[in-house]
Amino acid sequence: RAFSDRFGWELTGREVSEFDTMLGIAASVILLPIYFLATKLFYREPTPERARELEVYWNNLSRPVHKGEENADTDARQGKVLGLLSAFYGLFVVLLFLIPNEMGGRIVFIGCGSVLMLIGYLLYRSTHPRTPKLDVNP
Repeated sequence: RAFSDRFGWELTGREVSEFDTMLGIAASVILLPIYFLATKLFYREPTPERARELEVYWNNLSRPVHKGEENADTDARQGKVLGLLSAFYGLFVVLLFLIPNEMGGRIVFIGCGSVLMLIGYLLYRSTHPRTPKLDVNP
């Protein structure tokens, strides 16, 4: 409003709001590219030691990661713990339907908690290897 008062404009509240939005967009379109291009002035090449570190980093990043058997136990434990946590959090959210609320709110608690419990169950179940059923009639 102070900007419009400075020029003697009589603007409604809506016009002031739209003018403020327009000024913010204009400032972003003009000032941010200037800032982005000005950052080139402050760029400096990395030192040789840092350049070697960056080269090692990018080489390590491009190398594929192979899952080994040594990680299987850790993955199973993490899946089991996360599954149990998710299931218990889901149960807690389901129990929030007991809070006095409208029926729509209660249904939302039950739905969200059920989804959390389902995710927890699936995570927990994924940690237990399934044994194939043997066909006894050859």
